[in-house]
Amino acid sequence: MNTVELLMGMGQAKIEEVPTKKLRIKRLSELAGADFIVTVKAIPAKRFSELVNGVTEKGRVDTGKAYDANVKVALAGMVDPDMKNKDLMEGWGCSTPGQLIQKIFKGGELAAIADEITDLSGFGGNVIEEVKN
Repeated sequence: MNTVELLMGMGQAKIEEVPTKKLRIKRLSELAGADFIVTVKAIPAKRFSELVNGVTEKGRVDTGKAYDANVKVALAGMVDPDMKNKDLMEGWGCSTPGQLIQKIFKGGELAAIADEITDLSGFGGNVIEEVKN
Protein backbone atom coordinates (compact mmCIF):
# COMPACT_ATOMS: atom_id res chain seq x y z
CA MET A 1 0.00 0.00 0.00
CA ASN A 2 1.41 3.40 -0.95
CA THR A 3 1.15 6.67 0.97
CA VAL A 4 -1.78 8.00 -1.09
CA GLU A 5 -3.75 4.81 -0.41
CA LEU A 6 -2.94 5.14 3.31
CA LEU A 7 -4.25 8.72 3.32
CA MET A 8 -7.40 7.77 1.44
CA GLY A 9 -8.01 4.95 3.90
CA MET A 10 -7.70 7.23 6.91
CA GLY A 11 -10.06 9.87 5.62
CA GLN A 12 -10.12 13.57 6.32
CA ALA A 13 -12.18 13.32 9.51
CA LYS A 14 -9.62 11.07 11.18
CA ILE A 15 -6.73 13.36 10.28
CA GLU A 16 -8.62 16.46 11.43
CA GLU A 17 -9.44 14.99 14.86
CA VAL A 18 -8.23 17.32 17.60
CA PRO A 19 -6.14 15.35 20.10
CA THR A 20 -6.81 15.91 23.79
CA LYS A 21 -5.07 14.85 26.97
CA LYS A 22 -5.86 14.86 30.69
CA LEU A 23 -3.14 16.12 33.04
CA ARG A 24 -3.01 15.75 36.82
CA ILE A 25 -1.57 18.84 38.50
CA LYS A 26 0.34 17.53 41.54
CA ARG A 27 0.39 20.65 43.72
CA LEU A 28 -3.27 21.47 43.21
CA SER A 29 -4.24 17.82 43.76
CA GLU A 30 -2.43 17.84 47.09
CA LEU A 31 -4.07 21.14 48.09
CA ALA A 32 -7.55 19.95 47.05
CA GLY A 33 -7.18 16.50 48.57
CA ALA A 34 -8.45 15.06 45.28
CA ASP A 35 -7.14 14.70 41.77
CA PHE A 36 -7.04 18.09 40.08
CA ILE A 37 -7.29 17.24 36.39
CA VAL A 38 -6.78 19.66 33.53
CA THR A 39 -7.93 18.72 30.03
CA VAL A 40 -5.97 20.21 27.14
CA LYS A 41 -6.27 20.03 23.38
CA ALA A 42 -4.16 20.72 20.33
CA ILE A 43 -4.43 24.16 18.79
CA PRO A 44 -4.16 24.91 15.06
CA ALA A 45 -0.66 25.57 13.73
CA LYS A 46 -1.34 29.13 12.58
CA ARG A 47 -2.86 30.07 15.94
CA PHE A 48 0.03 28.43 17.78
CA SER A 49 2.53 30.45 15.74
CA GLU A 50 0.67 33.68 16.49
CA LEU A 51 0.75 32.94 20.22
CA VAL A 52 4.46 32.20 20.44
CA ASN A 53 5.64 34.85 17.96
CA GLY A 54 8.53 36.80 19.37
CA VAL A 55 9.59 34.29 21.99
CA THR A 56 13.20 34.49 20.87
CA GLU A 57 15.26 37.50 20.01
CA LYS A 58 18.65 37.24 18.30
CA GLY A 59 18.73 33.51 18.99
CA ARG A 60 18.23 33.90 22.76
CA VAL A 61 15.15 33.15 24.76
CA ASP A 62 13.59 36.15 26.44
CA THR A 63 12.16 34.53 29.59
CA GLY A 64 9.54 37.25 29.98
CA LYS A 65 8.25 36.56 26.49
CA ALA A 66 8.48 32.80 27.03
CA TYR A 67 6.30 33.10 30.15
CA ASP A 68 3.74 35.18 28.25
CA ALA A 69 3.76 32.63 25.42
CA ASN A 70 3.17 29.80 27.92
CA VAL A 71 0.20 31.68 29.38
CA LYS A 72 -1.27 32.27 25.91
CA VAL A 73 -0.74 28.67 24.78
CA ALA A 74 -2.18 27.28 28.03
CA LEU A 75 -5.26 29.51 27.70
CA ALA A 76 -5.79 28.57 24.06
CA GLY A 77 -5.44 24.84 24.66
CA MET A 78 -7.07 24.38 28.06
CA VAL A 79 -10.53 22.85 27.76
CA ASP A 80 -11.22 22.16 31.43
CA PRO A 81 -11.27 24.06 33.68
CA ASP A 82 -12.65 26.86 31.52
CA MET A 83 -10.52 29.86 32.39
CA LYS A 84 -13.01 32.09 30.54
CA ASN A 85 -15.84 31.16 32.92
CA LYS A 86 -17.18 34.45 34.31
CA ASP A 87 -18.21 32.92 37.67
CA LEU A 88 -14.74 31.42 38.12
CA MET A 89 -13.05 34.71 37.23
CA GLU A 90 -15.29 36.66 39.61
CA GLY A 91 -14.81 34.09 42.39
CA TRP A 92 -11.05 34.53 42.13
CA GLY A 93 -11.24 38.34 41.80
CA CYS A 94 -9.96 38.36 38.22
CA SER A 95 -11.21 40.38 35.28
CA THR A 96 -9.46 38.38 32.54
CA PRO A 97 -8.72 34.71 31.85
CA GLY A 98 -5.02 35.59 31.75
CA GLN A 99 -5.12 36.92 35.30
CA LEU A 100 -7.03 33.85 36.46
CA ILE A 101 -4.69 31.26 34.95
CA GLN A 102 -1.67 33.04 36.41
CA LYS A 103 -3.31 33.18 39.83
CA ILE A 104 -4.16 29.46 39.88
CA PHE A 105 -1.07 27.92 38.27
CA LYS A 106 2.60 28.39 39.13
CA GLY A 107 5.03 29.26 36.33
CA GLY A 108 6.41 25.72 36.05
CA GLU A 109 2.90 24.28 35.89
CA LEU A 110 2.00 26.70 33.09
CA ALA A 111 5.17 25.75 31.23
CA ALA A 112 4.38 22.03 31.58
CA ILE A 113 0.79 22.54 30.44
CA ALA A 114 1.98 24.61 27.46
CA ASP A 115 4.54 21.89 26.62
CA GLU A 116 1.80 19.25 26.53
CA ILE A 117 -0.33 21.46 24.27
CA THR A 118 2.73 22.09 22.10
CA ASP A 119 3.24 18.33 21.70
CA LEU A 120 -0.45 17.71 20.96
CA SER A 121 -0.31 20.49 18.36
CA GLY A 122 2.49 18.75 16.48
CA PHE A 123 5.34 21.02 17.55
CA GLY A 124 6.99 18.55 19.93
CA GLY A 125 10.32 16.87 19.36
CA ASN A 126 9.23 13.36 18.40
CA VAL A 127 6.90 13.93 15.46
CA ILE A 128 8.93 12.21 12.76
CA GLU A 129 11.47 9.45 12.62
CA GLU A 130 13.98 8.47 9.99
CA VAL A 131 13.30 5.30 8.03
CA LYS A 132 16.35 3.07 7.87
CA ASN A 133 16.51 0.43 5.18
